[in-house]
Amino acid sequence: MALTSWAFLGLFLVADQLLLPMFHAGGAPFKLSFFLCALWFVDSLARTERDPVLAADFRRFAFAMAVIIGCALLGELWLAASYSVSDYSQTIRSVLIYVLVTLSFGLGLSAGRFRLEWLIPILFVALALNFATIFLKSSIPQWFIDLYYSEQQVMRLGDKGVVDSRDLLEMLRPRGLFSNPNVSAHMVNVIALFIHLGLRWRRMKVPGPLVGLGVVVLPLLLSMLLASRGEFLVALVLGFLNFRVIVRDSSPRSRARLALVAVTVPVIAAIGLIRAIDMDALIQNWDRVMTIIDAVSAPADLSPDEQSLSGISRPLLTFQRMWVRFEFSPLFGSGFSATDGPPFAAGTEFFHNDWFRLIATSGLIGLGAMVWIIWRYCRPLGWIALIPFVLPGIVNSFMLVIPAFMFYFFMIGVMQAKTRADAG
Repeated sequence: MALTSWAFLGLFLVADQLLLPMFHAGGAPFKLSFFLCALWFVDSLARTERDPVLAADFRRFAFAMAVIIGCALLGELWLAASYSVSDYSQTIRSVLIYVLVTLSFGLGLSAGRFRLEWLIPILFVALALNFATIFLKSSIPQWFIDLYYSEQQVMRLGDKGVVDSRDLLEMLRPRGLFSNPNVSAHMVNVIALFIHLGLRWRRMKVPGPLVGLGVVVLPLLLSMLLASRGEFLVALVLGFLNFRVIVRDSSPRSRARLALVAVTVPVIAAIGLIRAIDMDALIQNWDRVMTIIDAVSAPADLSPDEQSLSGISRPLLTFQRMWVRFEFSPLFGSGFSATDGPPFAAGTEFFHNDWFRLIATSGLIGLGAMVWIIWRYCRPLGWIALIPFVLPGIVNSFMLVIPAFMFYFFMIGVMQAKTRADAG
């Protein structure tokens, strides 16, 4: 296929991953763009003409991912030889994630003509869908809710009085498009991240004042409404960086318009927000967001319950679980599975820290392979490109959010291809 074809198919992958729901077949997640990744791989094998530099990039990336997978599978064998393993569903899911991310990166390398301007409408559609779940929840049809809020997600919140998918919309803390407020906010922020990288590296046109202000402010507002502390910080950093780069690259007239819009629109939006939302709920969610300041400034003053909920201290609660698995197999890890009883009955799905999980599942060798991938392909774009591996990477999860993980490395592949085109 021509590069232009893969660019448009890449747009379908982006829209599918960021806007459409995740489906499940027998518990296994899937999206239509998974098949697109497989199609790209088949095409790449049959292709006779290819850029040797980009092909070498894909081979190196795929080899590093294969090291991570291989270490985890060795760990699975070691675990099975020592204990009775309950099931291998987490193994299948985790290996699938790494394979899909590898193929997404390869597809990005072939989609060098993907236009980063396309991310702006994707961002605004994602924001509109999220805001609809907050402000228009009573008008959302049941079929739409059932499409996005799966039965598994309803069951996970059963202890909070949730009995059906519509109950998720009625919770005091809004859930957003993907039923998990942290994931919903992260899925928006990861788009804003690549808009920033596109602007910073002059890979896209500078948006007009109104659009630019929306890119800066709306993700921040959404993170606040969703009471996502880590993503609020991410949105704040990205908002500042995007505003700065938009001002830098705008004409004097556009800067004046941007200043006018920046003054008037927030006032109008605040008035509309006050009239459209339950202020008590907004205040409670704002207080939840602001607890991150307490966690940073005086963590010792928090109660045990507050520490367990803190976005800063929560990952440390799984350190012991990680350390036990690490001691069992430090070099290549102990795989993803849970055992029927102690010592690994808790499994590896809910570590609230991607790095703990990576060390536990693929050991020091797998950790080194992932660090190499990030250093080789992500770091050259600037320190801000690493932020998903920090927030939510160390306080929740980035690598288990399949759509965000796939989109991220698809875009890393796109940026790599554009850099190669400039060099060539």
